[in-house]
Amino acid sequence: MAGLYQRALPHSVPAVEVGVVLLAIGGCAMSSEEWMEPLTRTECLRLLASITVGRVVFTECAMPAAYPVNFLALEDGIVFRTRSGGILDRAVRNSVVGFEADAYDDQLRAVGWSVLVVGPAVEVTDVDARNLLDLSGPWPWASGDRDLLLKIGYGRVTGRRVGDLWQAAPA
Repeated sequence: MAGLYQRALPHSVPAVEVGVVLLAIGGCAMSSEEWMEPLTRTECLRLLASITVGRVVFTECAMPAAYPVNFLALEDGIVFRTRSGGILDRAVRNSVVGFEADAYDDQLRAVGWSVLVVGPAVEVTDVDARNLLDLSGPWPWASGDRDLLLKIGYGRVTGRRVGDLWQAAPA
């Protein structure tokens, strides 16, 4: 199978077959043991807390959709702001959705991580929590009124570290 997919890539780009997926990795081929390592739940939550942009993943018109949002990782879930009545409100509130965030080293190109959270999305209604989030964020980059705070609970949390150079790279 690798040969079939390798023909679709330029000859200068090595590729790696992982299951039935062939991956071209920056100019060097790596085995799956060298380039992908599962993360613990604790590591995933620590990495999520280190960044502020991720993607809410849901179904839109029976097709997968992913919308970028600014977020804040709390102890009990991912919080983001959206417009009341907007697409994210209508599509995700009171539904089980996905949330994906990642980071990579732009210079090394084969070193990074990805975390996926799957859980229920609910409105943040607690007055104290809303007041705290109104002071601390997350602050949306989209224009317009973003008056609705939604939280995706940490149901299933999985992640992968990419690249065998990760140990030498800062998290």
